Amino acid sequence: YTMDSGRILLHGKDMTALKGEEFRQARKNIQMVFQDPSTAFDPKQRVRDIICEPLMNYGLIGKEKGDEKAREMLRLVDLPEEFADRYPNSMSGGQRQRIAVARALVLKPEIIICDEATSALDMSVQKTVIELLHRLQLETGVAYFFICHDLALANMFCDNIVVMQHGRVVEKIKDLSEAKDPYSRKLLASVFTIEEGKNKVLPDELFG
Repeated sequence: YTMDSGRILLHGKDMTALKGEEFRQARKNIQMVFQDPSTAFDPKQRVRDIICEPLMNYGLIGKEKGDEKAREMLRLVDLPEEFADRYPNSMSGGQRQRIAVARALVLKPEIIICDEATSALDMSVQKTVIELLHRLQLETGVAYFFICHDLALANMFCDNIVVMQHGRVVEKIKDLSEAKDPYSRKLLASVFTIEEGKNKVLPDELFG
């Protein structure tokens, strides 16, 4: 697709201006976790092949090392090693999303884009995936570009929050208490709470 305006800079290089092999190599530094883990994989591939496919694409590993690497990545995302032999349709949504995280991390990227990566999961599973992402960030130093509609979740998980409406930035904030734009306030008012008489929850109460 063609951008309307702006640039995407990584280490001083404009990613939108790169082409061919230079662009392909630069893409190793940016990986993605998609919204729906039930449609993110080829259902005919085993988990070991799903996780190691990015390494195979860049010629960084041979098939003989694939099983060992897949099991290493499964341990990293707190899944049993024997899952390497399974197919994704035999797993829960939370387990599949952990596989997606393992696949995104296998190339040791600097940035992972999480596109509504928890919205398809129920609240208890969402909590465990967020905790996993936080732990992996501390262990690997990877940066997340976390896209979501839940400002309370963003506030709990992100260092910087950018609120967008119709593709335009309306506000940049560090904390929900700084939100002033009417659209930001509407998003805050939509945060679900079971406490009668309140229209939002505090960030620390989200998974209390």
